[in-house]
Amino acid sequence: MKSKTIISAVLLLFVAVSVVVIVVKESGRQANAQPVETPAPATQTVAAAVSEKAPEQQFICYYFRTNVRCPSCIKIESWTEAAVTENFADQLEDGLLVFKTVNTEDQGNEHYVDDYELYTKQVILVEFAKGKQVRWKNLAAVWDLLGDQDKFSAYIVDELTAFMAGEDPEDEAAGEDAEPAGLDTGSGSV
Repeated sequence: MKSKTIISAVLLLFVAVSVVVIVVKESGRQANAQPVETPAPATQTVAAAVSEKAPEQQFICYYFRTNVRCPSCIKIESWTEAAVTENFADQLEDGLLVFKTVNTEDQGNEHYVDDYELYTKQVILVEFAKGKQVRWKNLAAVWDLLGDQDKFSAYIVDELTAFMAGEDPEDEAAGEDAEPAGLDTGSGSV
């Protein structure tokens, strides 16, 4: 019976010491934390994404994520970035195209959820003309193509190429079955 009491006391002591260590570490982190900047209004944040040296027209391929990241989410980000960097090196270098990962849970990025009607981790293409957003498109099919990197990459390349050319391959492929104007298809204009 005495050994049970000793073991219980040792375990309680261990738990108490662990809690104290965690509290001390957290309070040290908070003391060393950098001051948080006040976020810029959404219009300034979007405008900042388009650099001052940007051409008359610029495209941004966004990958929007949150703090919680599953293997599929990480794969979408990785495969999207690879498809863009491997197939659009000249456009990236010229500043015509930018690839950007944005955590919508970071302070100041919350507006993207409403701006692009985000409901999960998503790839969004955005066009800017003279520093103002013109249109955007949700590449929702990335979730359906996670089983095949070649098809996934081809989808990103085809969609981005068409978007930069002002075309929409989904509308062309649909032909007569295309949705009538006015229905929400997951893309938008500003």
